[in-house]
Amino acid sequence: MGTSTPRTYAAAPVVPRDVVLRASRGDRDAQEVLFREYTAPLSRFASRLLPPYVRGMTDTQDVVQDVLASTARRLGCIDCEEDGALFAYLRRAVRHRVVDEIRRATRRPPMDELHENCPSPGLSPLDAAIEAQNDRRIRTALCQLSARDHQAALLRLRHRLSYEEIGERLGSPTANAARVAVRRAAPSSAWRAF
Repeated sequence: MGTSTPRTYAAAPVVPRDVVLRASRGDRDAQEVLFREYTAPLSRFASRLLPPYVRGMTDTQDVVQDVLASTARRLGCIDCEEDGALFAYLRRAVRHRVVDEIRRATRRPPMDELHENCPSPGLSPLDAAIEAQNDRRIRTALCQLSARDHQAALLRLRHRLSYEEIGERLGSPTANAARVAVRRAAPSSAWRAF
């Protein structure tokens, strides 16, 4: 049967009793002195309680500062008459907050590490915005064309047909006539997005 070492807890920092009582009555200077004394031992306590997988998501200093801030608002309601009572209260509050952080961490899905050599498969937000803006410009420009010019522009710019192929589809006498028709239909810079 193995012997286990007893748990040792850090002794409460020695804070004069009158400072604790003044702090509980709302004296801001006394609260500042009190919490300054308690911050380091509570941080060590929180650090021992937080598992490594939670430390990456939660800072022990944040846990302690949150507990101290919420305690400062309720300090008048906490029984601080006995020596070490406030420190014991703060330790319990830190323990509860750590348990909450552990629960929160276990509810989060695991995060995949992002690699620089693995780009996103889709467009970047900027490229998507530019593409949407170009599409709006093109649709606006196409709506202003006659049916024949509209067809000439789409055949060249979207379907990438040669002028000869466009001439055949439009019934133009030559490839040069088809080129002129496309130029007439698409003179603006809006077509450059095609």
